Amino acid sequence: NPGYLDGLADAYEQGLVKSVGVSNYSEKRLRDAHERLKKRGVPLASNQVNYSLIYRNPEENGVKAACDELGITLIAYSPIAQGALTGKYTPANPPTGPRGRIYTSDFLSKVAAP
Repeated sequence: NPGYLDGLADAYEQGLVKSVGVSNYSEKRLRDAHERLKKRGVPLASNQVNYSLIYRNPEENGVKAACDELGITLIAYSPIAQGALTGKYTPANPPTGPRGRIYTSDFLSKVAAP
């Protein structure tokens, strides 16, 4: 959304924020945002994405490589996969609620430490 980026650039230029970041931007969208902000002299500081040992899509879809290339910090959200990587949940003790639909007993048995 160009209007959103212009608003962020305005806030940066006015000294209201010290840096500009985005969330869940694909490689193409990230490159477009970086270029648009660069034209105004505003650095794109970060892209926050879902990234963990279970969900490694940023390594596969070009997002991490673009961040590395452009000097944008990649910030991982859910780095412990909503608790699935902590050992807190097991096939005998799966999470409840929405996490239970994602991290089923079958899934947790695959992630469990040997």
